[in-house]
Amino acid sequence: MKHLLIALFACVTFTAIAQEPPKRTPLRVFATYEDMVADKGVEGVMVNGEDITTDLSFSKATLNIIDHGEKKSIEMSAGPYWGFADGGGQIIRMYKKGAYICYALGAKVCFYQMVGTFEHRRDWMSDGPNADIEGGARMVAAKVKEAGLKDAYDDAKPKREMRDSVEGYEAKLRKRDMEFLDRINGDSAVK
Repeated sequence: MKHLLIALFACVTFTAIAQEPPKRTPLRVFATYEDMVADKGVEGVMVNGEDITTDLSFSKATLNIIDHGEKKSIEMSAGPYWGFADGGGQIIRMYKKGAYICYALGAKVCFYQMVGTFEHRRDWMSDGPNADIEGGARMVAAKVKEAGLKDAYDDAKPKREMRDSVEGYEAKLRKRDMEFLDRINGDSAVK
């Protein structure tokens, strides 16, 4: 019983400190960024349960939808939509041939992780919600420095503790990135 309580406490503590990425009503498809902000899905169109399928190299992704009762698969690159919310409400932006999980969204800067990649420290960013997405190392740090928040960002670096798994520490770093990008976006930050 003691071990169960300790495990439960650890889960609750981690959940309480983790900043959640923005979410919307599950399975909605959004025509534009503005529709996503308003949580206004395309009428008669919703994400099918499997949402995304990819080839083995992740070089081609398709979105599975139900369009007015008819099941369809559309290529991300050819899709007429800005993005969608998956079954958990997580916002996914469709861009070129890929799908990108949205961690921070706003008028000035957006931060993503490409679906199907495990490169946690590779940053995928765009200068706004409709701009081209670019990938590279330490892009968040460069944006924060550009905004004059470098010292505060460095001071906010989470301490790596013995109990942190690799994924747990990466989540702490991502939380810090989201917090600072939301500060840069100000009132335009999507919650």
